[in-house]
Amino acid sequence: MADATPLRNSVHHGKITAGAMSCHRLCQEPRGPIMEYVWMPCTIENTGFNSERRFEVDLPEDGGKIVGTAYVEYLQDSSGNVLTDQVPPYGQTSDGFVKCRIVKRQGDSALIEFPGTEVFHVPQEALNERRRR
Repeated sequence: MADATPLRNSVHHGKITAGAMSCHRLCQEPRGPIMEYVWMPCTIENTGFNSERRFEVDLPEDGGKIVGTAYVEYLQDSSGNVLTDQVPPYGQTSDGFVKCRIVKRQGDSALIEFPGTEVFHVPQEALNERRRR
């Protein structure tokens, strides 16, 4: 295997490199745990674009809401099917699921990264573990 070209100030395998560091050396470093995902129940609304939808997740703990926009590959309808162009019809909402990454579990809550938004603390009981994929 030929030596890889050195990387300078770039992101590689989730790590920021500074200076001359070869890909081969970075690839030798231990990686974190396998990414864990969960499908959170949400309300989905069509936007003006075929490839994305607006989602809204109700937080049971404080009655707050998380609102964001995600590409359709991160969303499913209430039956677990991929969204089509017309689901939901423009101007209407429907129930569904949004794919979120579990960043870290902490006691009775978890840090969850929602598509296109920040990371939030969500109670473990709100995670829809049965819909994990």
